[in-house]
Amino acid sequence: MTVGERLRSFFLPKPGSPRWMLIPPLLILLVVIVGMVGGGTYVWDYTNSPQFCGTTCHTMPPQNAAYLASPHANVYCTECHIGRGFFGQTFARKSEDVREIVDMTFNLYQFPIRASRTRPARETCEKCHQPEAFANDSL
Repeated sequence: MTVGERLRSFFLPKPGSPRWMLIPPLLILLVVIVGMVGGGTYVWDYTNSPQFCGTTCHTMPPQNAAYLASPHANVYCTECHIGRGFFGQTFARKSEDVREIVDMTFNLYQFPIRASRTRPARETCEKCHQPEAFANDSL
């Protein structure tokens, strides 16, 4: 009996097999799904963190040092560079950065590194810095 046949018979018991034979494959699938969801959640959270952005992913020590010393040090990089939104929208924006991962992996980027897909101020900065709060109506 080959490995494939053994796996098939384990996950798909023959008709008429005792019901308890369904429990081990279902438990294994449940553990795998829980592990993937838990691991995916951890990876998602970590890739949103300043530690990932400033030290793991990007090679930008001067920018990271300036960020850590700035008033924005308590704001995750993704708040401005990706923005807030429902998961699907955030995932779509974040998946666009795969190109940057390829560039970093294969050393395809050029200095100075330019942010070619920056988001407009109304979409990022003004979520926290509302211009109407600073406007002087007496002028």
